[in-house]
Amino acid sequence: MTTTPPSEHDIHAYVDGHLDDTRRSHVERYLARDTHRADEVQGWRQDAQQLRALLAGDLAVAPELDPVLVRGRARDRRLRRVAMAAAIV
Repeated sequence: MTTTPPSEHDIHAYVDGHLDDTRRSHVERYLARDTHRADEVQGWRQDAQQLRALLAGDLAVAPELDPVLVRGRARDRRLRRVAMAAAIV
């Protein structure tokens, strides 16, 4: 019996835990037959778990990246440069 391998989309959804039971079972059967691909997918799962663990903490917004402050600092730099150029002339 020939079965169609799961799509890349399904494999990535499997890694992320976003498949329904039927499709998850299909991917797991496929991976049980293809050990090379199973090793690759397991690596992706570990990477995803590590990323989730790293991003699980509070991601505080850096106040120095506030667009209003960034534009203000850029304006101040520009005005200082104009003032220096004017002083030279």
